[in-house]
Amino acid sequence: MYTEKRNSEISDQEKLRAGVVGLGMIGGGIAESLLTSGYLPAVYDVRRESMEPFAGRARLASSAKEVAALSEVVMICVVNAAQAESVLTGGDGVLSAGKRGLIVCLVSTVSRRDVLRLGALCEEAGASLVDCGVSPGYLAARNGMIAMAGGGDEALERAESVLSGWSKEVIRCGGAGAGMAVKLARNVFTFGCWRVAKEAQHLVEASGGDPHKLLRAIEASDPEGELPLDKLRRAGKDGKIPPEVAEKNYPLMVKDLDAALDLAEETDVSMPAALAAREFAEDTLDFPRPEEDASARGIAAADRVYRGMGAHLASRAENAYVGETLKNVFGGVWSRGGLSLSSRRLLVMGVAAAQGRADLIRTQALGALQNGELTESALQEAVLQLSYYAGWCNGGAVARGVSEAIAAFHRERGLNDPAQK
Repeated sequence: MYTEKRNSEISDQEKLRAGVVGLGMIGGGIAESLLTSGYLPAVYDVRRESMEPFAGRARLASSAKEVAALSEVVMICVVNAAQAESVLTGGDGVLSAGKRGLIVCLVSTVSRRDVLRLGALCEEAGASLVDCGVSPGYLAARNGMIAMAGGGDEALERAESVLSGWSKEVIRCGGAGAGMAVKLARNVFTFGCWRVAKEAQHLVEASGGDPHKLLRAIEASDPEGELPLDKLRRAGKDGKIPPEVAEKNYPLMVKDLDAALDLAEETDVSMPAALAAREFAEDTLDFPRPEEDASARGIAAADRVYRGMGAHLASRAENAYVGETLKNVFGGVWSRGGLSLSSRRLLVMGVAAAQGRADLIRTQALGALQNGELTESALQEAVLQLSYYAGWCNGGAVARGVSEAIAAFHRERGLNDPAQK
């Protein structure tokens, strides 16, 4: 559910007294927007200079406690959960005003666990917490943000006029923590797209192309930026893509990602996000894995884990041990969802390290390099991590296995052996 109410439509009777604690880019912008909307907020910041622009236009409080005393809704706009807790529970904090019925709107981006914990503190003091993710912060002073709000129905209803006073749209996300969950998920979407964009850029550059041509291709083929949102828009009430859409797109997704990963191997580009997209293609499209023989699935999985291993195992499948390895280890465990290929590989490396098995470390590390899952520097970092946990003597075996894998990887590509540098 969402509401969109223009500031001019909010009557004076609806306008609760509003306070803002924390006057950085977002908090200061919220205060400016409240003034534009006809509110006269009380403001406070530990930095006196941040309050000076509001002199003569808003009440400059001496503490967060005073802001609470002068307000019915208080926006807390600080950096992290520790600061938010201090603003709430400190000696001159918001809750020390003892104002029952106060609505505290937490604008800071924190974890959902912190939201629930801070909400409990507010409830004990007779106040209500509304968690309110916002975006984009740079439009805060122009009523340009959206408010993703979570909390009790009564608190949301009462706070809505104030939220509408500084945002262009209020999205009611649900109960306590729901607003923060939507905000965090939105950021996952944004930063995940950034990571994919970086991999796509590197793939073009490594192939001798111009990344600006990539940008032009994306803009020309999808000028409104619809495709990244297509998955969410096509989802039904159950949250899943319609089966006929998934069935149509699954083979295309797998084919194109396989070709891109092949190019990544050819050009020595690490593409963990693309690799994860390929590994979890069925789950992404809510598409049930096509029925296939366990051995055939094992051959495909073995080839994904270790290049060329599938055919090698298939040629020896009549051996009971090899056959079971193919069907159950690769066709079963390595083919499951829930963990990425690189996560499973690191777990196996941990066991190999504990056993001092340089040969197994070499096999896993080489597979990670070939797939672009881990860089050489990441593997060296793994050597250090495993050495501390598996013991320094076993760490020597880990270091040897990784060094041998890197040398083999360089030989495959006709590069100089890094050990000779």
